[in-house]
Amino acid sequence: MNTRNLMLLASVAGVLLIASIIVSVVLLRQQSSTDTTDTNPTNQVSTTVTTTTTAGETATNATTTNPVADSAVAPDDRSSIISIANSFIERYGSFSSDSNHENLQALRSFMTEALQQTSAKLENKADTNKEFYSITTQAVTATITDYSAGATGATVEVSTRRTETKGLAPSTYFNQTARLQLKKVAEAWKVDMVKWL
Repeated sequence: MNTRNLMLLASVAGVLLIASIIVSVVLLRQQSSTDTTDTNPTNQVSTTVTTTTTAGETATNATTTNPVADSAVAPDDRSSIISIANSFIERYGSFSSDSNHENLQALRSFMTEALQQTSAKLENKADTNKEFYSITTQAVTATITDYSAGATGATVEVSTRRTETKGLAPSTYFNQTARLQLKKVAEAWKVDMVKWL
């Protein structure tokens, strides 16, 4: 009888173990699908920019923008606009004092003529600072905030994470948002204006 009770107890414990694993998997899947659903029905996006220096000082600025509804932008345009905005701002916002504005030169094909002229002026400015300087930019999120009917123009705000190095000092990390205006030129989206907010 002891062996029979022991077998019954082992079977019940095995069933309970399998049931707890199944319940855990189901709960984890529900949690991950809940995390990706839109919990902001008013389409308000709040962007918080926090700057932290190596000295530990922190400043926070909050801004709110209204993104364009997903249905208002053609799906092909949406993916093109977001893709171009993210890759452009990462390259535009990453440079060093040793690179001689190579980042801007590499982006010329993604710029309108107006932005090419503006960036050429920036390239021609002599950098008198002899100390090493570097900044890298990583796009975090992009939101289309304005889209012209007929797909001729769009405005995108890209939240970025930036790393800045000056000389031999430790690097500082901060978040910064960039606003890009894009125009459709000969069936291709090009950046017409960039502004760091």
